[in-house]
Amino acid sequence: MRDPRPGATNVSGGVTVQSTGDVNVGRDVAGRDIVSSTSFHLPLPLPPQPGFFYPTPSNAFVGRNALLQQLHQALKADGTNQTRPVVLVGMSGVGKTRLAIEYAHHYTASYPGGIYWIDFTRDWEDQVVKNAELLGLREYADRETERRRLLMLAFGNLLNTHPQSLLILDGVNDFSALRWFDQTTGLRFAELRCKILITTHSDTIGLPFTVIPVKVLSESEALDLLLSTQERRPTANDLLTAQTICGMLGRLPLAVSIAAAFLNAHQEVSLLGG
Repeated sequence: MRDPRPGATNVSGGVTVQSTGDVNVGRDVAGRDIVSSTSFHLPLPLPPQPGFFYPTPSNAFVGRNALLQQLHQALKADGTNQTRPVVLVGMSGVGKTRLAIEYAHHYTASYPGGIYWIDFTRDWEDQVVKNAELLGLREYADRETERRRLLMLAFGNLLNTHPQSLLILDGVNDFSALRWFDQTTGLRFAELRCKILITTHSDTIGLPFTVIPVKVLSESEALDLLLSTQERRPTANDLLTAQTICGMLGRLPLAVSIAAAFLNAHQEVSLLGG
């Protein structure tokens, strides 16, 4: 049974091998070693089951329900396997990554093929290889670079055989690094048939994407986020001070979240500074 929790890994069970006789080693059509024996019981391994790899929400998510619905409609726009990648575009700190996490968390059931998260601020190839290994995919080669390439190919094949899966590419701020049109590592993102969600603060003009702008929070959303950790009911003066704080922070979700975390850690601190 699949475990849909964030960060959960779902792979097929292991294969039990019982030997009661001699072993014959030969070569298959691909030149790989094979083992045969009438005394061996080798049940065929089940194909890897979908995995759900994405960050666990670490802070409150306030408002933006309409934006979540817009994102879902864009990703599930039609029933074909050729849906254009959807890109969340906005300035740093505006909440693109948090929105993507909330989407994955909220709509897990909509992706029976699994949800896979790649952080492009780090080595994305290492993460693809790690995801492949967590899924139970195995490739063997004389050179490590070739093994990694085969694993990336296998991961891409898994996504293509599970078109109702979601691949999230977070922080793709240099599309030349993504090499959308010239991928040589074995995994060609442009050819994948799964759903793809990208977050970026870069220009996407001319790229084959469906773009959804992400802007700062509304005043009411910023206030709700700032006050989300407060135990007592804010007074009218508290609300005025909170509005000033949110305005000074530009109503950026990241900045407001940090302020809310500070207030939560210091409940003795009044919004009025008393």
